[in-house]
Amino acid sequence: LVVPSGRSLPAVFDRATGRLLHKREFGFRSTAGGVVGSVQALLADGQIYSAGPHHLLAMEQKTGDVGFGWIAGRQMSVSGEAAYVATGDVVARLNRLEYATNSRRRHQLELDLTSFNNQVRAATADPAKAVEIRKKISEAQAELKRIADVGVVWQTKTTDDSALLAAGDLLFLGGQGRVTAYSVKTGESLWQSIVEGEARGLVVANGHLMVSTRPGH
Repeated sequence: LVVPSGRSLPAVFDRATGRLLHKREFGFRSTAGGVVGSVQALLADGQIYSAGPHHLLAMEQKTGDVGFGWIAGRQMSVSGEAAYVATGDVVARLNRLEYATNSRRRHQLELDLTSFNNQVRAATADPAKAVEIRKKISEAQAELKRIADVGVVWQTKTTDDSALLAAGDLLFLGGQGRVTAYSVKTGESLWQSIVEGEARGLVVANGHLMVSTRPGH
């Protein structure tokens, strides 16, 4: 039983006995990669994807260990080999295993950059060393830029990020006052419907999409 826990990471219990199995804590600027925890979590690949304000942190389902991936996005939906994410800037389709593998390299480069920047500040009395560290910073920044889109199949610009659901050949995205349907193959917007309030819940059943909004409609 996985219980999302607001501003901390999910608590995981043995469903048969109620015994707490794990509720992990990770470093803000290291293993967690930033602020983590919310009221949402998703299970896939033997991982718990815990949503946060900036990304989803993958935690091993049985132990809570991290390292599988750091997924950019505030919402995620999984279907087959694909993961779909909404970041607040784009909605995107990912090859989730390829993206997760690449995210481990990106995460390490980001940690390296933090370390290099600290080293530069500490090397004010050694100009030659500072030049060497700045070269490492430039190389890490260049690699981050080069690998930024590895595992991304397509992405479409949108600020909507309230709810996300993949169903068949459609991807539904909720936002403020609207719901949009995209093609899962191309990312093309196929139709859009106006709703009253922010679309926070999406469910597909019997050939219909049902939407719940923040005002309660």
